[in-house]
Amino acid sequence: LSGLDDPARRLVRCQLLPLVNSFVTDSDWQIRHQTVALVPTLLHVLGRDFTDVLVDHYVELAGDANMEVRIAATRSAFPISAALSSSEKALDDDEAAIHAKVALSILPALSSLSRDPCASVRRAVAASLGAALAMLRASQGDVLVPMIQQLIVDKDVVVAQTVVEQLATASAHLPDELEALVVIHVDKLSKQRPWRSRLLAAECVRHWTEHKTLPPSLVVVALSLLQDTVSQVRLGAVHALVQVTARHGPDWFQATGVGPVLSLLDQPFQLRLTGLEACRELAQRNLIPNHDALFDRVVEAATASKTGNIRVKALDVLVAMAPHLPPCTWDTVRLTLHASFGMEDDVEVQSRHVHLLLYVGSADEADMEPGSAMWTERLRLETTRMKRTRLQPLASVSHAQYPSQAAEELDVLKAIVCRELSLDQLLDVTTSFEASPADILSCVLRVRDTSVAVVEAVATWRSFMVRPVPFLWRGVNYVHRMASDGDFVSKSTALHHALGFKLKRRNPFCTVPGLDAPWMQIPRDDPSAAGLTGDRLHKAAMCILEEEGRMGGPYKPPSTDARWAFMVQREAEHVTQLRFGKLNT
Repeated sequence: LSGLDDPARRLVRCQLLPLVNSFVTDSDWQIRHQTVALVPTLLHVLGRDFTDVLVDHYVELAGDANMEVRIAATRSAFPISAALSSSEKALDDDEAAIHAKVALSILPALSSLSRDPCASVRRAVAASLGAALAMLRASQGDVLVPMIQQLIVDKDVVVAQTVVEQLATASAHLPDELEALVVIHVDKLSKQRPWRSRLLAAECVRHWTEHKTLPPSLVVVALSLLQDTVSQVRLGAVHALVQVTARHGPDWFQATGVGPVLSLLDQPFQLRLTGLEACRELAQRNLIPNHDALFDRVVEAATASKTGNIRVKALDVLVAMAPHLPPCTWDTVRLTLHASFGMEDDVEVQSRHVHLLLYVGSADEADMEPGSAMWTERLRLETTRMKRTRLQPLASVSHAQYPSQAAEELDVLKAIVCRELSLDQLLDVTTSFEASPADILSCVLRVRDTSVAVVEAVATWRSFMVRPVPFLWRGVNYVHRMASDGDFVSKSTALHHALGFKLKRRNPFCTVPGLDAPWMQIPRDDPSAAGLTGDRLHKAAMCILEEEGRMGGPYKPPSTDARWAFMVQREAEHVTQLRFGKLNT
């Protein structure tokens, strides 16, 4: 409309407004969805004269019966607020210029959406809080405190976690009350059992540090997550540590961060890799003020470690450190490095040597002769790498009778971990009450596959033994427990609707009859068993039934089974919501 004169521009606006009015009440929800998404653009096109009309349309669409329209209204709330406030002038540099309609209409509509019975709408509200705080700033962010306090304790885990992440991202604009709230909930996330929650805690620390100095309690969170049992969480903690060091300066790392990193370098394989990765990222950004504390430990890992992955990572650290080290630093370790280079047969490690030699310098031919200092150092390294070390046991009780059986034991542990994850995923999907039948079926099939894999792995592990013994997982015979640890699926209405029938208890493979079906009792070597079901599935079921016979009867699950209790609680909440709607808390 910029090329038109004022009368023509006003005529076009008057012609557009009836169309917008008809779109708001259109019977097609997609039209209403597109209309509420276009309100910020319409505010610019139609001008301030039609502000009241468009805001009223937005408020009406925010209460639409269709979930997708309400989600679009949530996402449009702060673009609309920004469009309304673009021409306002702030009275103070620290105070944002906010149009009156934002406080009178937009925020009340958003507050109503934050209490929506649909979790997807509340998730959209939570995802918009970062933009809201950036617009309102700390001086006016207090108006969002009641909404945030409600959402951060929402029964939907994703809503609560999204709120924490958004607040951490907007740390520069947080009022003091919200800042304390974020610190408390990030600390809670770092201690939760699901590893993705702990990863989110590390990411929140990193987001916070991008805009603001980190509180001491969150520094403790970041450093403690460096020793997490899950590699993704440790990597997230490394990124957080690097960001914290960049914010607070290298001196902070020398005083506070170097101790935890050094302790990682003394740990077993996985944690040692984490410590080396932290050193590499810090060295690349030149955030290590004093390399002496780490340099010798990294050189030892690069030359004396028996594991190729450790040597590769340590050499990467040395290459990252090299541009920031004085040339004389290499004098004390040149013999050791060249001796290690000469005995290396790993192609990937050799490729790192090429880059490091640019800084270390070449060795004289005389140094490589037998009896020379480098020759002696090479013999020492070969002896060090060939020394046997006592490995940590793979489980609380190991029954390995042959050296090769350790590999089978590790296969069992991997299979059990995969099955536990698939059970947790099935629990999450069925208790969300929003997953599609295809997603639920995919989780059910994954539980079946991982359950068969566990039984087969245990059977292979036992094949080395004269007398079969139970494989213990957290002090319990895992195969014996498998018959009942998936009983929570029998309480799931979402699974019932997706499959069209209700799964019975004692059903580790999620089949229609379960373990108690008569044909399951047929011995594994009976020819009539073929054709009743898949050979692997039948043999796995018989292994569990035989285990029950050896143990004197079925496994009795504890009354405090976490998955069963959570399923019962979520089903009761879902029934209450269907009957009475979402209860205000």
